[in-house]
Amino acid sequence: MQLLNLALLIAVHPCVNALLEIDRAGTVAEKEFIDTDLQRDNAEAEAIFAPGLGSANIAAEVEAKLGLAAGSTQVDSRSGNVASILLSEPILPGTGVGNRFLWGGRTDGDGVSSSSSPHGDAILQSHEHWEETAIEAVKSWIGQHADELNVDVSEMFAPGTTRVAVHGDGDLIQLHIPHFFKGLEVVGSRAHATIKGGNLVAVGFEEWATIPSDFNVTPKLRRTKAYKTLANYVGRPMIRGETTCKAELQILTLTSQMTTYGNGY
Repeated sequence: MQLLNLALLIAVHPCVNALLEIDRAGTVAEKEFIDTDLQRDNAEAEAIFAPGLGSANIAAEVEAKLGLAAGSTQVDSRSGNVASILLSEPILPGTGVGNRFLWGGRTDGDGVSSSSSPHGDAILQSHEHWEETAIEAVKSWIGQHADELNVDVSEMFAPGTTRVAVHGDGDLIQLHIPHFFKGLEVVGSRAHATIKGGNLVAVGFEEWATIPSDFNVTPKLRRTKAYKTLANYVGRPMIRGETTCKAELQILTLTSQMTTYGNGY
């Protein structure tokens, strides 16, 4: 696994209120620089789902454990983990196939227990309520199947980071879930989920490698040293306002030359 932790130095630009081209002259942004070792290469994306290399066996095993149809699962050969699955699993009340869930922990008349809602019997009408309930439902489902998916739910759903799009009064809900490790965002790695008619119909993981528990996230540069390095590079001291932007430590996911199956990140 090739993962790097790094301090991101901020490219500062003036605030504007119109769609105008920003004049970077005389600013730090004029000296933009990205180390070639930190550039993400997307040219090999087509190789991620390469057949063989054990992908078929892993997909079949996941499908059997989750009761999914054959061919519904794709495996990322670089991580050896699930990349995407198609399913139809009721997780919220709705009109999806086989969905008998009702709000409030009631039954549907056929003795089928329903989903409980944090809002009781109230019908969810606002996007905020749909977002909150969808996040909790997907988080619960992934947590229940974490072993089969080979993911750690504690690395997901950091407060305020999950983006949710609600369409058609909750008929279609899409979630974008960033990957975090020890509180740091793993750039390039993310999960996503789609709910249709209350049914979870798609779950995916992009560049989701298993990070060793002993992976060191301690920065090699202190904040002040990072700004001094930036000042040395641009050839002048930082001007007023350029040091007020917060430096951010992140983990970057990079592809490497695979030597063994599941060892491509």
